[in-house]
Amino acid sequence: MSLRRAVATAAGMALSLIVLTGSGAATEDPWIVFVGSSDQTTQPFQLFRVRLSGTGLEQVTHGRHNADDPAFSPDGSRLAFTRLGEGIFTVKPDGTELRRLTPERADRSPVWSPDGSSIAFLRAYQNEWRLYVMRADGREQRRLRLTPAPASRPSWTPNSRSLLVEADGRLLQVDAHTGKVQRRLQLSLELPPSEAVPTFSPDGRKVVYVGRRPEPAGCERNACEVFALYLARVSASSARRFVNSAGPAGWSPDSRRIVFIHGAGLEARSVLGGPMRSIAIGLNALFGNAPPAWQPSRH
Repeated sequence: MSLRRAVATAAGMALSLIVLTGSGAATEDPWIVFVGSSDQTTQPFQLFRVRLSGTGLEQVTHGRHNADDPAFSPDGSRLAFTRLGEGIFTVKPDGTELRRLTPERADRSPVWSPDGSSIAFLRAYQNEWRLYVMRADGREQRRLRLTPAPASRPSWTPNSRSLLVEADGRLLQVDAHTGKVQRRLQLSLELPPSEAVPTFSPDGRKVVYVGRRPEPAGCERNACEVFALYLARVSASSARRFVNSAGPAGWSPDSRRIVFIHGAGLEARSVLGGPMRSIAIGLNALFGNAPPAWQPSRH
């Protein structure tokens, strides 16, 4: 069973958002943007948003092609995303002011730099996913030639000078201008980048990714392919299993919580634990190949 099938819900199933807040949780109510469908059998997957409190569920994007890979600008005013088969776009969280940034149809996984000046993304080059960086308005698109390939969805370091990425089977820190490897992390992932989807916390200290977990006793065939979300410090050589049967995770701006697809819905949890609250979401399917995006505070 693929990870996508493991986290997508069946038509008609009620979805829920589970929220765990620690003692340091913010009192604001940001948007969580995720990929889903109101009818998984006939409609393309689109971006949807819902408040962390569970209110205000709305569809953000529309179109004939699937939308994917949502990522907020650092001020929370815009989203970058992939329109599969069309390229990378930006849009306001309410779905207005749609702008196309790249002409390459296979471009994907855009991620905004913390200073708001640049967007890192993946582009197919010589049959491999290569790491690229462009200005936030789509200009000056350049390949980071010194970064090994194939590369995974990138994350930025807090100073906007480096990128953290899985490439060549390793987790690496690379220079955001040249792609030169600055550091090779000790942590190793067993799944390919497209399935593990490692995401680094905004403070650059932690990483969360999808990995395999021990097979259930007496399982047969596809039932033996089971996954879990793992959490680790960037400096560590091993990770702890955070939750079973979960999809890729996005981070809160303060690096204290993560949000991810889990079972029949979304779940947001403090990395330290805390009280839980369940919120229903009325969609038929969630798409599990991209982490949900947590809106930063508007300044």
